[in-house]
Amino acid sequence: LPAEHLRYRVWDALKPNLLLDVLPSGKKVFRLYFRHNGKPRFNTIGAWGTITLEQARALSTTQLGEAAKGIDLVDQKREAAREETHKRLLVLDTFLDEKYTPWAISNLKSGPESIKTIRRNFSWLLTTPMNKITVSALSKWQQAELKRGLKPATINRTLATLRGVLTKAVEHGLLPSNPITKVKDIN
Repeated sequence: LPAEHLRYRVWDALKPNLLLDVLPSGKKVFRLYFRHNGKPRFNTIGAWGTITLEQARALSTTQLGEAAKGIDLVDQKREAAREETHKRLLVLDTFLDEKYTPWAISNLKSGPESIKTIRRNFSWLLTTPMNKITVSALSKWQQAELKRGLKPATINRTLATLRGVLTKAVEHGLLPSNPITKVKDIN
C-alpha cells in the first residue's frame, strides 16, 4: 500500500474490527476498532513489519474479547505507560536527570552544585528507587561521614540537599511523603 498525502485506512476483510492505518510517512500500523461506553476507540496493535497480518488478526481477536468484557484497551495501555514512567522516575538517578536537574539549574542559585553534591555523596543511592531510601541507611551514612572526619554542619547540609530532591519528588507525585524527614540532623 503506497503512502499518500493524507492518512488512510484499509479495513480487513476477515476481521471487520481490524484496520491498517497507512500514514503519510509510509508507516503502516494495525489498529483495533471497538466501542467503550458507546464511544469509538482505536487501539494500536502493532506496526506492519513488526507483526504480520496473521499475528494482528490473532491479537485483534484477543483484544476484542477484552473490550467485550468492558475493558478500555486504550486507557489500560495509557495507565501501563504511566506506571512504567512512574517506576522509571522513582530511581534517584533518573529523577535527577529528567526532572530535578532541569528545575534546579533554572530555579536554584546553587543548582549545579547541588547536583554535584548529590552525585558525589550519595552515589551509592543513585540506582535505588527513592521510596526504598531508608532512615537507617542515611543514619549509617551520617555516622560513617563523622568517622571520616567531616563536621556535623557539612553532613547536615549535604543531607538537606538530598531532602530537597526527595521533597521535589513528592511535589511531582512520585512519593507520598519524603522518606527521610525523620533523619535527624547531627548536633
